[in-house]
Amino acid sequence: MRRTIRYVLAAAAMLVASAATADAACTRNLDRNDNLNIRPTPSVKFRPIGQIRGGSCDINVIGCRDGWCQITDRGVRGFVSGFYLREDRSRGWDDDDVARELRRRKADQVVEAMQANPRWRRLGVIDVERGRSRYFIQMDRDDGTYDTLRLNLTGGPLELNRVGVVYGNDKRDTLAVERRLARNAVTPAYDLAGSSGRNLDRIELDFQTIPGRGRIGQLEVWAKTAAKTAAKTGGQTASAPAPNAPDAFGPNWVKLGEKVVSRNTDRDVITLSRQDGRFSALGIIARRNDIRVYDISVRYGNGDIDRLLGDERLRRGQRSRALDLEGNSARFVTGVGFTYETITPGPPAIVELWGRPR
Repeated sequence: MRRTIRYVLAAAAMLVASAATADAACTRNLDRNDNLNIRPTPSVKFRPIGQIRGGSCDINVIGCRDGWCQITDRGVRGFVSGFYLREDRSRGWDDDDVARELRRRKADQVVEAMQANPRWRRLGVIDVERGRSRYFIQMDRDDGTYDTLRLNLTGGPLELNRVGVVYGNDKRDTLAVERRLARNAVTPAYDLAGSSGRNLDRIELDFQTIPGRGRIGQLEVWAKTAAKTAAKTGGQTASAPAPNAPDAFGPNWVKLGEKVVSRNTDRDVITLSRQDGRFSALGIIARRNDIRVYDISVRYGNGDIDRLLGDERLRRGQRSRALDLEGNSARFVTGVGFTYETITPGPPAIVELWGRPR
């Protein structure tokens, strides 16, 4: 009951802090066959009270805070993730608005074409933070070969300092990318060295936001599989889970279980016992498709609960960092809970849970 009251009070505080007039919004980052869940409070812990179809506009936004937006849509008032909303510029455009909208529509068309083409794969999504950032996307060498790379930005703009590629043979390459990436824009397709395709070990990105301009957004990294890889996989964008090698995290790690991840936000628990032993760290691997993890919590043998990870995206084949358990010592674990969803087209993802024994 206290938890319910806390969420209700948080929702009320957001309403008071929001503007008195509603702004119009459209959905984004959704396929037209996907639905955006409307929640009664700014939390995934409660069941949806409604849904908004991907590609919808004229959504009334009352206010946004901490990643959640309070909206009204077709008589339903509730909360949705702000990640899936963008401003509706269907009225009152000036010349700059028109230019930005045309650029956004072009980017949307390119992204939709990539989503429809089985040779294109989204390798990762990076949350852009203000200032200068350096990221890398670690690849699985059994993913096949790629011949083209592309970046898609929502928000921005950004200054691209460097986009580097480390191939499977450890050779490095720096792509000749455009220095400035405009707001809501997609880059040209950049060819990788070797026309027949290359195995990738990782992709390195160095970029920075432009002070006083734009808004924080997300940067997507896409790559096109080489023809020979597409032929081997039959043109499928998602493959079967990779073999469960004992060194998926390290030679001393063991697999503790797995769960199928639904397309709607879901909550699952993998149950363990004292017979499984003590663990000093846990980790997860996304198989078969990309996932978004909203929360990972662990229950220890003494009944204590600890939150290990929140709101992170893992692409197919990617593993999380090693999640050290509370106290940096080996602990008995009785259960690990997940709040997550599959976020890209294709079959439902599978999440594997791994542990590092004492």
